[in-house]
Amino acid sequence: MILRPYQTNILNQLRRDWKQYRTHLIQLPTGGGKTLVAGTITKGFHDRGMRVLFTVPRTALINQTVKAFKNLGIDSIGVAQADHEMTNPDMLIQIGTVQTLARRGYVDYDCLIVDESHIRDKKLLEFIRDTNIKVIGLTATPYAPWLGHIYENFIKQVTMKQLMDDGYLTQYEFYAPTKPDLTGVKTTHSMQYGSDYAENEIAAIMGDAKIAGDIIETWLKLGEGRPTIAFCCNVLHANFLTLEFRKVGINAEVMVGSTPKEERQRIFKGFEDGIIQIICSVDVLCEGFDSDVRCVIYAKPTKSEMRWVQSCGRACRTPDRIYESYNKYLAKRLELTDTKSP
Repeated sequence: MILRPYQTNILNQLRRDWKQYRTHLIQLPTGGGKTLVAGTITKGFHDRGMRVLFTVPRTALINQTVKAFKNLGIDSIGVAQADHEMTNPDMLIQIGTVQTLARRGYVDYDCLIVDESHIRDKKLLEFIRDTNIKVIGLTATPYAPWLGHIYENFIKQVTMKQLMDDGYLTQYEFYAPTKPDLTGVKTTHSMQYGSDYAENEIAAIMGDAKIAGDIIETWLKLGEGRPTIAFCCNVLHANFLTLEFRKVGINAEVMVGSTPKEERQRIFKGFEDGIIQIICSVDVLCEGFDSDVRCVIYAKPTKSEMRWVQSCGRACRTPDRIYESYNKYLAKRLELTDTKSP
C-alpha cells in the first residue's frame, strides 16, 4: 500500500520529534488512513524485532486491525482476547482492547499505540503517566482538553476539508427535514464525549411517531437504497427505528454495545453483502467502523462535536477505496429484487 503525501508528512514529523518527546498524538480525519499510518509505524518496530502494544476501544476492531497489519507484511501478531485463535503473548505485536489489557495488567513494550485515543480510560492514562516507554495516540477528534495533559507532541498535517478538496474524502449532501423541539432538555457529561443532551430525554422526543415517520420518508426519498448507518439515542430508540424501517420493507438490524460477537459478525456480513440495508446503532459504530457506508441517518441530536464528526465521518470514504465492496452490494440488491419480482 502506498502512503499518501500527507501520511508521509505525518511519519516524517514523528521521526523528527521522536527523541524530543515521549508521547505523541497524531490527528487524522475519519477516512484519512489512520490504520495505514499506524500499521506503517508498527511495521517499523516489527522489522527491527521490537515489541508494540496496540490498543483498540472495542473487540469489533481487533480482527479489522489484524487484517490491516497482515496486509502490510506484519506476521508476528498476537491477540489479547479470550479464546481468540491468535492469542500468543510471545508475538512481537500484541493487539487487544483497552479493557482487556487493563484487566491483565499492562507490561512494558518498546512502544504503546493507542487507537481512538480520545476515549478516556483511567487505567490506561495512569499507565501512560507512570511508564517510560514511547506512546503514540491516534484520533480523528482531539477535542478533549485532557489530551493536552497526556500527550506532549501534537501532529496534524491535514484537515477534513482539505481531504475533501483533494479528493481523498467525498463531498456530501446534507438534509435536515425535521427540527425537533429540544427546549428544556437537560445536559449531561460523559468522559468520552463531554457535555451532551440527556439520552433518555432526547430518545422520548426522537421516538415521536411523526419524527420517526419523517426519518423513514426522507430515507426512502433521498437515501437511494444506499448502505446506511442510523445513529439513535438509546437502545429502545434503535429498536423502535429498526421496526419502523421493517414495516416499509427495509431490511434493518440493531447493533448496540450488548450485541453478542456472533450476532455482530452476522450483521456485518449481511451489511457488506447487501442483504442488510440499514444498521441502527447508538455509539458502538462511531469509531473505527470501516465498512462501506454511503449514507448516515443522524437521529440523535447532539452538542458534542466529537460525536458528530466521528459519526458523520463513517460515510466520507471515497468510492475508489470501496468500489469492489459497493459493486458487490449493488449486485446483491439486484439479485434480491429479481427474486421478489413476479
